Amino acid sequence: MNVFFLFFIICCAVLQGCNARAVVSMAACAAGDSIRVCDGEGDIVDQSAGMEVIARLSRAYGDAADVVGGFIGSSRCPEWLEGMYFDGAELVMQVTCDTVEARRALEEAAGVGTFRLERTDSGHPSQKQLKELIMCMRRRLAACGDTLLQSNVVGNGVGLRTINVTMIVCNAEWQRRFRAEVMDSPLLEFHGSTGVEPCTLSGTPDTLGVALVAEPAVLPVTAGAVRLVMSNGSGAGVEFGQSHVLAYERGGRWLVLPGNPNSNLLLLEVEPGDTCVMKADLYPGLNRNRPGRYRYFKEVEIGGEAVTLMAEFRLQ
Repeated sequence: MNVFFLFFIICCAVLQGCNARAVVSMAACAAGDSIRVCDGEGDIVDQSAGMEVIARLSRAYGDAADVVGGFIGSSRCPEWLEGMYFDGAELVMQVTCDTVEARRALEEAAGVGTFRLERTDSGHPSQKQLKELIMCMRRRLAACGDTLLQSNVVGNGVGLRTINVTMIVCNAEWQRRFRAEVMDSPLLEFHGSTGVEPCTLSGTPDTLGVALVAEPAVLPVTAGAVRLVMSNGSGAGVEFGQSHVLAYERGGRWLVLPGNPNSNLLLLEVEPGDTCVMKADLYPGLNRNRPGRYRYFKEVEIGGEAVTLMAEFRLQ
């Protein structure tokens, strides 16, 4: 028996940690496969029975017979079926009609009844309603004319009960600005840095023959980015990803400087004797950077040993 570990990712944002209360959009499922995900407690739950229901309903209601999922709202899907999600191992179908009628129709189409029904008038929005709301939100954001606000929003997506909006700077001021200029709804849930979170990271600019410096070390306060140079003088390769952390000093404390939380999983390597030039955006328009000390942190592996490198620079 094959075992597939599926990771359901809710866009823009972004679920933190493991969560089995996942929205179902589409997934591939072969007969006999065991489909498992991590739940909110860190346990593995088997969603095979629910995915089998989805596969069968896809064939019954979907516009494309070879696509599993994505049939909600299709031409062959009943109008009263407005969403589905997993609550742990259990598949939940969201309906607007009488649940007895809905169960009869869904069991007939799927040939099985291993699912739970939820009426959309139970106080929670359906996935269909959330998708309609987010499409309206996206149109308004694109047309709002506030280019700084538009640049601050780096992700959005439909959650289980909410519309998730991810921002670079996500303090109360920017949330109010979004609600005033784009959309104000109790279903909005904002994610991102407020710019006042303590930075507890520590690092070194030079270790095991690997050095990291900011060039130049002093930049104008209006600078859009800082240039970093990593030199590998060790006898081993240096491996790292694209993520990093920036921090700034205020009143003797180090705080996180907000940045774009989105990054890919691309793994880079600097060979022995080589150098690598990187760039970190400072977002002066959003962060309203002030003169002072700043730090750049990068987690790397030097010959398999995990190290945090740090480069300090100043804005003036």
